[in-house]
Amino acid sequence: MRLLYCLAFFMLFSIRAFTQNSNYFFRHITRDNGLITNEVTSILQDSRGFIWVGTLSGLQRYDGARFVTYSAHPHDPSSLQTDIISTIFEDSRHRLWIGTGNGPYLLDRSTGVFYNYDAHCIDKQHRVISVWEFSEDVQGNIWINCSSGFFRLNTTTNQFENIYFSLATGTAKFGTTLAADREGRVWFSTPDGIRYYDLKDRKTYDTRDRPEWAALFNLHDQPVASLVVSGSDIWIATRAPYFETTRDPSALYRYNLLTNTLKKYDLHRQVVARDYPYGAKLIFDRLEKDNQGNIYVSVFGRGLAVYHAAEDSFSLIAANNKEPYALHGALRFTSCCDKEGNIWIASNKGINIFNPGRQRFYQYNGVNQQRPDTPYPSFEVTGSVQTDDGDVYISYNSPEGGILRMDSGLHFKQQYMYKEQGLLKNPKNQIWCLFQRSKHLIWGPGQDRTMLQLNTRTHRLQPIDELRSIGNINTMQQDGDGNVWIGSWSRGLVRLDQTGHSYQCYTQSSPTPGYPIKNVSCLYLDADSLIWAGTTQQGLHCFDKRKNVFTASYIFDEKDRRSISNNTVTAIIPYNADTLLVATAAGINIFDKKRQTFFVISRNDGLPDNYVQSMYLDDHQNLWAGCLKGEICRINIPARSVTHFDISDGITDASFQGRPFLRLRNGNLLAATSRGFLVFNPDSAEERTPPSGVVITECKAAEKEINTDTLVNTSKPIRLLYKDNNLSIAFSSLQYSSPGNIAYYYQMEGVDKDWILADKEQVVFYNQLRGGNYLFKIKCSNRSGVSCKEETRLRINIVPPFWATWWFYLIMFLAAGSALFFTVKFIHLRREKKALSRIDYERKLAIMEMNTLRAQMNPHFIFNSLSSINTFILKNDQDNASGYLGKFSQLIRLILDSSRTEWVLLETEIKALNLYMELESLRFDKAFSYNISVQPDILNTHTMIPPLIIQPFVENAIRHGLLHRNKPGGILSVQVWKEGHQLMIRIDDNGIGREEAAKIKKLQPAKHKSQGMEITAERLAVLNTAYKVNAAVAITDLKDAAGRPSGTSILITLLYKTHAYIDHR
Repeated sequence: MRLLYCLAFFMLFSIRAFTQNSNYFFRHITRDNGLITNEVTSILQDSRGFIWVGTLSGLQRYDGARFVTYSAHPHDPSSLQTDIISTIFEDSRHRLWIGTGNGPYLLDRSTGVFYNYDAHCIDKQHRVISVWEFSEDVQGNIWINCSSGFFRLNTTTNQFENIYFSLATGTAKFGTTLAADREGRVWFSTPDGIRYYDLKDRKTYDTRDRPEWAALFNLHDQPVASLVVSGSDIWIATRAPYFETTRDPSALYRYNLLTNTLKKYDLHRQVVARDYPYGAKLIFDRLEKDNQGNIYVSVFGRGLAVYHAAEDSFSLIAANNKEPYALHGALRFTSCCDKEGNIWIASNKGINIFNPGRQRFYQYNGVNQQRPDTPYPSFEVTGSVQTDDGDVYISYNSPEGGILRMDSGLHFKQQYMYKEQGLLKNPKNQIWCLFQRSKHLIWGPGQDRTMLQLNTRTHRLQPIDELRSIGNINTMQQDGDGNVWIGSWSRGLVRLDQTGHSYQCYTQSSPTPGYPIKNVSCLYLDADSLIWAGTTQQGLHCFDKRKNVFTASYIFDEKDRRSISNNTVTAIIPYNADTLLVATAAGINIFDKKRQTFFVISRNDGLPDNYVQSMYLDDHQNLWAGCLKGEICRINIPARSVTHFDISDGITDASFQGRPFLRLRNGNLLAATSRGFLVFNPDSAEERTPPSGVVITECKAAEKEINTDTLVNTSKPIRLLYKDNNLSIAFSSLQYSSPGNIAYYYQMEGVDKDWILADKEQVVFYNQLRGGNYLFKIKCSNRSGVSCKEETRLRINIVPPFWATWWFYLIMFLAAGSALFFTVKFIHLRREKKALSRIDYERKLAIMEMNTLRAQMNPHFIFNSLSSINTFILKNDQDNASGYLGKFSQLIRLILDSSRTEWVLLETEIKALNLYMELESLRFDKAFSYNISVQPDILNTHTMIPPLIIQPFVENAIRHGLLHRNKPGGILSVQVWKEGHQLMIRIDDNGIGREEAAKIKKLQPAKHKSQGMEITAERLAVLNTAYKVNAAVAITDLKDAAGRPSGTSILITLLYKTHAYIDHR
């Protein structure tokens, strides 16, 4: 069994320190903390770090925060069949063996299933009954020592075989024992002595085979209670029966196989007979060792005997059930050592835990005292001094205290008590403080205005009556001039001159005359001739030695946040040249001497208690503060961070006292407490080692437990159904030194935005997790802020229901998309159909309107033509009338043909336009000349044009422009050409222009209103609606060189269209 590697720590100190000051701090785990019973029989830490506890009521696994219990269920073959656990063992293959009263079990920790070897035993003659211990040899064979003999596991048949008689050991009696060494030997004890079985030649050896080891083999005066192999040493504990009184008491032996020497160890001198029910008789129960060869033995009903290799001796840690932090237990003890060096001691009072190699704080008082010759009183310590020779002196506030002298290692040397009237118990021994007056003189002012003087050279203790008039004294300090400054209980600040016979009291405060200072509790002598005096309920005061007056007072003012936080001052120390640290009953004040302001650190900032009694600033500028309620803390002033040290670190005293810390020459600090004194090294209190990584100890989904070990190690995800999406995860760092000082931080990626500080339960819950992949991360840090090296990660895959999977979403998306597409398509087609219907309707309506307009246009033109014929008849011009009538008939024919269709060939339109212009020229006696020019290629491409589009503009040019010229020479020109996709038609005349025509029109009576232009404009608008021809008309007034009107130019543009396009439409 692995055990107590930390016991090597003992050897770092002198053996004297160990044997004289065995005040070890024990923590306890009992039923109040989760144990199923206090009757603990065995204990083990497995390779993963879990603590396994065997009890008389079942098996338990502990992770530092919670227990998991494995109880017997007789009707379940996969569980234990009995709750009585006798031993626990883990082999080199990391298999966990459980020994019980009805045989061995093998536990599958991943499933929680037990394999019962007794139930699977084929030959009942080989049944294993009442397992006492397991062992494993160098070949990996599993051995059992039990009430029915020695058994070895046959790996082929997976059956335990009884080899007791094959080893020729005779009959079992008084509990035999076995142990395997590294040389391939299995040692076992019998009533006839000790023997070993050699695995190589499969032979049992005794004194006949190895006579040189006869001293070992023949060691059978008493039954062997336990045997342990440690290198070349064989450790043997013999045990006298409880009921026998005639035989020699039990003994411890060490036999060295190389030197063939046997040594016996006697522990009786360390036992006081009256303290135990068996008197001075020792009964050894069990030997165990750690991986560094340290040995310890359980002493029945007494405690633990620990071996110290440096001195080759044992010392006893006695059980004391009355003290809360002592070793508890009444009968036998068994133990193990965890990876941190914590010693776990199982007893009938639960579990005891202590760690000598990790214990940072050492309590010196009468509690847990193991030796009667080391009187460390359990009284309030009031003062401490270390002299030049290294000795340390301690004073106690008790008539039975006096002054205690120790060497530099704090080993007791002498207690000084003043005897008055034959009595040691008197007020003079109740000392209030210690003060080193000179190299060999120590003053101890005491109760009832007394003063004792100790001469360290002559060791004479005597009273000094000359100083009684000063009254009771709280504190004393000496300045560079040899004056002693005294903080008095009732007379304020007192200066005692160098002679020690004359003194002066200073009680008048400033700046409030008439407010006398009485109880000065602490002093600080500043470097600038100032003395800072702290008082009880009267604040902080500054005294100037050169002026011999108080120059400043600092009193609590509830209206001033920068005032001192409380008027009871318990300690004053410097932080730097400009800053003082002032301890009060309401926190620690940081006092800026230049600005005269206070800044307080209180419980709100992390102090364990506002009533701070003592302070010390270490070499790293960390402030150590002792509080009234028994906790000590380390404060980083710049960061305002506070680290607590409390009962879990071994600080078991009730409270710290208002006395300064004493820095010893070895760097340790000595702090006065209400029941002794505490010693620690401020540097070693810093936890620089990263804590162990976090282990997920339990994971449940919908109350079903999930084994996460392999998943964490292989980074494989937990795969859960969507119905099992309520998750609980328990975790622990599997550290047991100070489990409460570990902070855990977790984050579930996909749920938590940042790291979250876990609560003390160390369990996190996630409810209603949606389907998808998650990553749970957890890490930890110790109270010094050092984080573990790696995060622990657990991947989680929540399988969504089919309606929440990506492929279902894809199908639904495609279906919805398709439905949306077809819906939009249907709506679009419907709208398009409606639009086409509306366009067709509008087109038909436009065509009807155009036909109506065209119908209006034809009568208009015919009316004008008939008017011209009538004019010729009236003039009796038969030839012109006849010619005109012939051309008119041709024109009427063309117009009637055009009226049947919406579009005509450009060629037809030009022919009709030419006939019209010729008729008009005849009508007006050739008052103007005309010409028509058409781009040749557009006539060959069957260019189409709406009928009678050009004629109204030509008519308008003739009637309103050319006919009003004052002189002959009127010219009318029509040009047609293609420009890009546009058909361009320009009509030019050199008439009088629109401006002059408008003037003439105003002077003439309105006999007839020409509608040709208006009808044409309407027709163009209708064409744009029906055929989208982009038809437009632009009219330009022409000017001559002098700027006078010289005619009009009309440009008609419309989309160029051919016969094929019109047919398609």
